[in-house]
Amino acid sequence: MNRSPLRQTAAVLVGLAVLGACSDTDAASSSTTISVIENPTTEPAQTTSAPTSSAGDGGSTTTVPEGSTTTEEPATTTSTLPAPVEGPVYIVSDDLVVGWYEDGDWVMPDPSGTTAPPLAGVELRDLTGQVMGAVGADPTPGCFPEDDRANWQVELEGATLISGTHQLRPREVLETSPTPEYVELVQSIVDSTGAPATIEIDRVLRFDLEGDGVDEVLIEANSVDAGDPYDLNPGQYSVLLLRRIGPDGEVDNVVLHSEGAPAGDEFVYMTYFYIRGLADIDGDNTFELIASYSGFEWFGVDVVDLTGDTSNLLNAGCGV
Repeated sequence: MNRSPLRQTAAVLVGLAVLGACSDTDAASSSTTISVIENPTTEPAQTTSAPTSSAGDGGSTTTVPEGSTTTEEPATTTSTLPAPVEGPVYIVSDDLVVGWYEDGDWVMPDPSGTTAPPLAGVELRDLTGQVMGAVGADPTPGCFPEDDRANWQVELEGATLISGTHQLRPREVLETSPTPEYVELVQSIVDSTGAPATIEIDRVLRFDLEGDGVDEVLIEANSVDAGDPYDLNPGQYSVLLLRRIGPDGEVDNVVLHSEGAPAGDEFVYMTYFYIRGLADIDGDNTFELIASYSGFEWFGVDVVDLTGDTSNLLNAGCGV
């Protein structure tokens, strides 16, 4: 079983998807807001960039979901560098406070579960500014009482949200159709795990990671849906792949996660990764990946740096 760099804090791996906006004052005494993102097909942005090259297929128009006229490489204006983010920026997903960014540091919640960020009463907004509601009662311990890795949860099941007032989408994130090249590439990764499976790609996201005019591509392929990680049969698989242009000008295929259940395995304990989304959490004009993961008796959320060697910035998880 090939374990990826996404998972660093427990014996289980991570999965994937994205977010929203709030301020640095106590939510109980301010008009702090939070934005929510729930996997839009063509994800909104205020400004976009004009790619000069791409980790995709030569800049050809990509098929997108019916009713959309977006192409793989939109002709747009150049984005400007954002102002520094002030105050803590909280990331909450799957009822877990994954952590926050403050003064240049990525901070994880107290693993003992004895303290919680001041999130109660915070208004929730989507990226259009529409008020979605407010976080409910004071945060309560998440996970299981006996789990010393428990983080704090808020009463907002199934959403991913971020505090802060800065622009979380400095450029477009486009959901496109998989190409034969992508299918062949992911199939070769699954074959290397020994899993006897013919793969299907679930999601392909095209985006300009750093605002340099060069597109990157994220590819997700899972044999089961995000809400059903309990199929324990040989042949199951999970792959998360980043395609980007390397320093030499060639396409690099960075495997963020790959796992498969070979034929003949008596016990199949798979961890599946799912894209929650992409957002510029710390205001540096570079997207971070929010990924969720689930398995037989575990689940969690990671925030991942997609630059350089890639690494986990934050993680919150529950289970054994």
